[in-house]
Amino acid sequence: TGKLGANLHVTDDLMYYATISKGYKAGGVNLTLGTPDFKPEKNLVYELGMKSTMLDRRLRINGNLFYSDYTDIQFSSLFNALPLTQNAASGESVGAELEVTGRFGGWGLNFGLGYLDAGFSKAATIVNTVTNTAQLVPKGADLPFSPGVTLNAGIDYVWSFAGGTLTPRLQW
Repeated sequence: TGKLGANLHVTDDLMYYATISKGYKAGGVNLTLGTPDFKPEKNLVYELGMKSTMLDRRLRINGNLFYSDYTDIQFSSLFNALPLTQNAASGESVGAELEVTGRFGGWGLNFGLGYLDAGFSKAATIVNTVTNTAQLVPKGADLPFSPGVTLNAGIDYVWSFAGGTLTPRLQW
């Protein structure tokens, strides 16, 4: 719903940036009778980062730090076989990411590392749709689907031949 950013190009191969952006997920009406409507989810994100290329543009290294502030987080589930969306409290996440990609002749590589600390910044009570009871989500509880560390890596090789290329790839 809006983004403000600034870039500083130190050289042709090195750029620093800073952004502030706002996100929005619309509210709505639940189909299950007797359940309240849900409010919009909002997010304010601050990010600092750098993008670089080196070794004659064969190697790229990018990194960033970010902070996200969520309001009225939406949780979706099934209740009596119908979709149910509820608002929980607010949440915060702090993280960092590093990405490395390279191409050296026929060899290609990639590596990614992410760190995330994401939790609820206030306590909230929502309906547990499995037990149909009110459940407290305590302040500081981890946000769902927020792994603390992520890691990926890959390597490939491009074989060129008459009429095309073949690129086997190993990715983890």
